[in-house]
Amino acid sequence: MTAAAQEPPPAGASKSVATDIARAASQRCRAHPSVSACDDALRWHPSDPSLLVARGDALMREQRPADAVRAYQRAAALAPETPRIQEKIQSAAASSAKLKTVKEPIRDASSAAASEKRFSNSEPDTQTH
Repeated sequence: MTAAAQEPPPAGASKSVATDIARAASQRCRAHPSVSACDDALRWHPSDPSLLVARGDALMREQRPADAVRAYQRAAALAPETPRIQEKIQSAAASSAKLKTVKEPIRDASSAAASEKRFSNSEPDTQTH
């Protein structure tokens, strides 16, 4: 063993390790933004607008515009001078509205009445045993 390996770690080693972990998480979020990488980084730096914007971008790639709007709005509240943040908020809000109209099927009155019919095993008319 070398002399360096035998020495005890410096007193501030745990803080240094935590700082290194936080720095690595932040770099991972900014370099390859994924929701999980950005969530890890935001645990260490919850008020970092650039991480929030990266998280919003990752959410948009995952087709989650409503969540992206919240991330962008929080970034805008922390740093309103962030370039293009208002454009990103508007784009995500428009995508969210578009997804809502696509996902919600149009129901006519007859299908609504049929789907509201409920059966119970406690009523004698519907018991099968």
